[in-house]
Amino acid sequence: MDRIRSEMARREIHAAQTVVLVPYAQLIREARKAWQTGDDGAHFVPRFETTQNWTSSAGGFTAAPDDLRLDAAIDVLTAGSLLVRAGLATLQNQRALLAQRVMEAAWSLAKVAA
Repeated sequence: MDRIRSEMARREIHAAQTVVLVPYAQLIREARKAWQTGDDGAHFVPRFETTQNWTSSAGGFTAAPDDLRLDAAIDVLTAGSLLVRAGLATLQNQRALLAQRVMEAAWSLAKVAA
């Protein structure tokens, strides 16, 4: 938090105009607590966000139903849906296994594309 405060001071930016990106949503509450325990008695707290939360709140990219989310629970369901639409609906027993493989392949390609 000291590094964030010093960078804000160097740039002459008020905390109310600052967004601090954290890697995981679970860290937002912890970051706010850490900010408030600072010794400067600041009354304003910067916005602590993940890139996904910030994009959503700013009205930016919204994932379509078939978009890759890099969330295993959602992506495996999407992969299963794509397999059904590709004509593999009759392979009930194998669809779960195939969906997992499709999801893993998509994730690998996403890393290369990024």
